Amino acid sequence: MSNNTRRNVIPNVPVNVDPNMRQFLEAVRETMQITAGQRGNKLDSAVTFRDLEGKFGVTMQAIRALRDEVGRPEPSNDPLGAPTGLGVAYAFDTALVFWDFPYMKGYAYSEVFRVGIGVINGVMPAEPAFSEGYLIATVNGSRLTDNIAPDFAYFYWVRHVGTDGVVSAISGPVSALGSDLPSKIVDDVMGQLPNDPFIQGLQQRIEAIDLAPLGLADQQLQATIAALDSALAAADTRLSAADAQLSQQIIAANNALAVADTRLSAADLALDTKLTDAKTLLQDQINAQGSTIVNLQTSTDGQALTLSNLTTRVGSAESSITSLNTTTSGHASRLTSIESVNTTQGTDISSLQTTTASHATSISRLGA
Repeated sequence: MSNNTRRNVIPNVPVNVDPNMRQFLEAVRETMQITAGQRGNKLDSAVTFRDLEGKFGVTMQAIRALRDEVGRPEPSNDPLGAPTGLGVAYAFDTALVFWDFPYMKGYAYSEVFRVGIGVINGVMPAEPAFSEGYLIATVNGSRLTDNIAPDFAYFYWVRHVGTDGVVSAISGPVSALGSDLPSKIVDDVMGQLPNDPFIQGLQQRIEAIDLAPLGLADQQLQATIAALDSALAAADTRLSAADAQLSQQIIAANNALAVADTRLSAADLALDTKLTDAKTLLQDQINAQGSTIVNLQTSTDGQALTLSNLTTRVGSAESSITSLNTTTSGHASRLTSIESVNTTQGTDISSLQTTTASHATSISRLGA
């Protein structure tokens, strides 16, 4: 924000207000402090024209032009028409004449005409013609305050005047009735009381009362009144002292509340800063852990691929073992067959040897 921006400190709500009003004022104060950026999140604070000065290439000239245009309707190209929304509000000796502001190109000012006619026996006079009125004011706006007299009826007309001098049609009349101020009415009534028959009869009866028997009672009453006055004076002195002490205590309490509020605002700002730092740190940790998780996921995917390859290799090995077992079983069967053949051949050899031995014996016998 600009260094020229001034943020006034919003005072505390007085402690002696009605509780319901205090609750409302506290809510208003909190909203104004948030808007002024004195508490809460800075993103909720309002931005002023001064805050924009020198920011994003915005100049003071552009700010003034924008400020002047805010809330102003686009002027109409229509010719000046008769004033609209004409009315009058009045009370006692003042009348307020008002109409809609003419947002039209070429508008210069408005003319207000008036005629005043006396009211007889409370009967309003007939509505006069515009030709009977006279110009009382030119206004570059949409209202006029006029002084009116009691027992007179006032009629008002309004028309617009363009920059080229051309006038619009007349609007009106509207009327107002002047009356006495409340103080004048009271003075008139009080002035008439002495001549009232009832008041005169009452005065005569009062003057006929014999006050002699009341002398002693009056003295006693005066003494009692004097004693009461003294007691009231003493009580008033004590009350004044207590009120002064209470005022000092209230001032001290308000000062303490102001200090506490300042500290609370500072603590609130510090807490917001710490929360922001904590959120940033937590986000950094989350980002770091996210990177670790991604790396771990990548490593896990690689290990899963290795495990899949190992499973494939184990499957191939199991297939080879199965084939080897089948081959071994075949070889075992062949060995069994060979052993059987060898056994058979051994038996044949034994038989042959026996036969040969028998033949050798026979040959030996023949040689002899």
